[in-house]
Amino acid sequence: MQIKSLWTEYRYETAIFIIALALRFIFLGMMSSQMIDSALFSAMADSKTYTTVADYFLGNSAVGETYLVLAGPGYGAFLALFFALFGKSPWPILTVQIILSGLAAVLVCRIGMKLFRNRVICVTAGLVAAVSMTSISLANAILSDTLYFFLLALAVWLFLLGIDSTKWRCFIGTGVMLGLATLVRSVGLLFPVVLIIAYFILVSDTAKRKAMSRMLIVMLSVSFVIPGAWAFRNYVKHDIFTVADSGTLAAKSYLAARILYEHDKSKALVTYRNEMYKPLEVDGIPVDPKELHDDAVTVSRKVFAEYPELFVKVYLKNIYENITMQNTLFPIQMAKYREAYSTWTEYGTWDGKQPLILILTLIGFGLLFWKGQTRGAVFLLLIYLYFAALSGVTFWQGSRVFHPAMLSWALCCGGMVGIASWIIRNKRGK
Repeated sequence: MQIKSLWTEYRYETAIFIIALALRFIFLGMMSSQMIDSALFSAMADSKTYTTVADYFLGNSAVGETYLVLAGPGYGAFLALFFALFGKSPWPILTVQIILSGLAAVLVCRIGMKLFRNRVICVTAGLVAAVSMTSISLANAILSDTLYFFLLALAVWLFLLGIDSTKWRCFIGTGVMLGLATLVRSVGLLFPVVLIIAYFILVSDTAKRKAMSRMLIVMLSVSFVIPGAWAFRNYVKHDIFTVADSGTLAAKSYLAARILYEHDKSKALVTYRNEMYKPLEVDGIPVDPKELHDDAVTVSRKVFAEYPELFVKVYLKNIYENITMQNTLFPIQMAKYREAYSTWTEYGTWDGKQPLILILTLIGFGLLFWKGQTRGAVFLLLIYLYFAALSGVTFWQGSRVFHPAMLSWALCCGGMVGIASWIIRNKRGK
């Protein structure tokens, strides 16, 4: 009887989880016939960075400290755990990531229910997350994105659960998940601020706000103390107070490089980018992280100060490109289907971009506001704008840079379907 009641209550979430797992495991099976194990650890430049950090944690890499400062410790520690337990095999890692990716799709569904109390919206959003090609590809890659998105989605769900229940453990759990997520990817450092703003939007009752104020302070403290401790470690060891220096280096190697390219265009963009990039090691000897950091800050400040108008233009251009970028990891993972994939992605492509998801997201936002779901829509908009703003410092990363914003755009797509079904039902009723 209990199993039957559980199935009745969670049948949609179970279906979403099964669909997500099936698609990802099918993808894994197809990919495994086209890529050898070693290729999985070098499919993307970031994959090498993370595995080097993992090797460093296990005492097998002399240059890992520089990579550690660049990437942060979270995903490298995750890999190191699997290397220690199973050896340097990608399959246990990818299996766990597939499970986490499936759970993240379920969390998207549950977050939608907390925000909108509408079954069609939340189930549609969960299915969108389950079938997302970017999500499927990233779950099958040695990259930090899947782990980060799971921790982010779990933090948001705990936060909304805490608002409903006013329980300490929910807010403490939110802070812990946010802190761990930031160690995995430093883009999450200021995300707690988004939740603070959302708190004042979602909670209108003054008495309830006052009752939860201490819980919120604790959540915020925990979310900053965890990555702050690591930043202090980097300050003591390298005189750089940072969780990960990837953002600083990206501002130089990508944003500043593109500004110079737009100003001159006497050379190819890739040439400007390569001239800005400094390797993390030279002849096997690690470059001092402080030297890399100071150089990136100096060059970036100089370029931004010299070309302020171009800075704004290029920054906004990067954001648009990252929001509308198609999945570029799939052709690497599925080499046999590269041509078919290229043909398929031509549909809906405009000027090399795929703006369909952006258009559907904007429609979804508009319909949610129109239907009176203002608080939930504003919360999603805050998340969307947060990751959009961060994406402006880089490019050539495919759709993975904007992947965390799936928490917003999947629910907006769900909102569009949910409200459309509501309109149709009402018309039929008349």
